[in-house]
Amino acid sequence: MPSLPLTDAQRRTCTAIFQYPSPPDLDWSSVCALLDTLGEVTEEPDGNLRVTRNGQTLALHQPRAHDVAGTSEIMAMRHFIEQSESVSLSARNG
Repeated sequence: MPSLPLTDAQRRTCTAIFQYPSPPDLDWSSVCALLDTLGEVTEEPDGNLRVTRNGQTLALHQPRAHDVAGTSEIMAMRHFIEQSESVSLSARNG
């Protein structure tokens, strides 16, 4: 879980990202709100998102529906949060 202060809604979204099995109905706008809190979000001309946090970058394809497209995108978000958090913690402890 990220060390930043999160709202209840962002905490629920983050918990859902780390849930196993991955939820089939993870709301895209909730994910965007969480990622916007965690890092710098840039919308690319094709509608995809690029998120940067602590030197780590994640590219996400905007889903056609209002839910995140699939397990691979959720796993990518999970790994991004874990890796960017560990970079942040090691920099503080460094």
